[in-house]
Amino acid sequence: MTIDICAEELSFPSMHCGQKRSLKIKLSYTDIAKSEIRRYDRRACKPTKVLYMFKKSFNEIVRNAVQVCLRKHQSSSNITAEQARNPQF
Repeated sequence: MTIDICAEELSFPSMHCGQKRSLKIKLSYTDIAKSEIRRYDRRACKPTKVLYMFKKSFNEIVRNAVQVCLRKHQSSSNITAEQARNPQF
């Protein structure tokens, strides 16, 4: 699975003007989405943008939960990433 880092800026050019978002502090995407929805500029409240932000936020939450589960899971056998990606394994 590949992740396009600039997908949001490319999907909504009228909001981002083709510029990458630069933040001085580390924020989760959920915090960024909440901030955009609460602003006086209502361009971020279009249904397509809200659904995009929800899906991206949900994917981030699931990814973090899977990472925690994988870290906590102790297995007697060593499974490599290649084996985990293989559907027949």
